[in-house]
Amino acid sequence: MIPPYYDSMIAKIIAVGENRSKAIERLDRALGECIVRGIKTNTAFVRSVIGDPVFREGKATTRFIADFMERTKSSS
Repeated sequence: MIPPYYDSMIAKIIAVGENRSKAIERLDRALGECIVRGIKTNTAFVRSVIGDPVFREGKATTRFIADFMERTKSSS
């Protein structure tokens, strides 16, 4: 069991590929296969971020997350 005072990063997944697109595909697959029980994770959020066209095209800026949250809030 993970105590309540744990470091919030319990794992790191890194993906590489021939190009950005391949690396993102591998990361998405790895996240889809990731199983963590007993605590909440941000896996679904990360998968939605890496699926976003702005991110996929490499056009993310330091405002990306704020803009992404606003766009996805508006569309749901």
